[in-house]
Amino acid sequence: MKRTLLSHSELEASPVVANNAVAFDPTISIVQSGVLLDVQATVSSDRKYVTLTLRPQLAQLLDIFTFAFAQSTSGGGTTPGPTPTPTTTNSVGLVQQPELQITEVRTSVSVPDGGTLLLGGQTLAGEQEKEVVVPVLSKIPILKRLFTNRSSAKDEQILLILVKPTIIIQKESEAKQFPLLSSKVSGG
Repeated sequence: MKRTLLSHSELEASPVVANNAVAFDPTISIVQSGVLLDVQATVSSDRKYVTLTLRPQLAQLLDIFTFAFAQSTSGGGTTPGPTPTPTTTNSVGLVQQPELQITEVRTSVSVPDGGTLLLGGQTLAGEQEKEVVVPVLSKIPILKRLFTNRSSAKDEQILLILVKPTIIIQKESEAKQFPLLSSKVSGG
């Protein structure tokens, strides 16, 4: 199991430079979460088996961290005084960085044509605690127990992946779909 926090090199912010101004324009990108199944199949020479290389990946979004960065703009005016200095304006930009938990497996297996492969063993478990209180009465030490309700819920999911490879031979498939076509092409 891998826990991934996107590095700062993956966070992109393009510099924007103008007359007396410097700023950063963050690049917006999409974070993929959920199940991704990458499959590569190779058919055996006798066309009876399929060798599958499977790479299932499960990504869960755990948290989003927000970072602030300062941008300063130098205006065209000057501040009054004995030595005029250019005026600057500071603004704050925000960038969000996701924290992902990625679970990935890589396996190769040989399956007969039309057979079914079951990949399992990925269990996702979670626990959540909730507390519901009556606003004023739950602050009183003795009455707190009477006006506070705590509950916990456990959630468990099992991820099962079924893969059923079927070898399709183009000539056989065309002959099955269009039986008259092969007789007309051969001159019959």
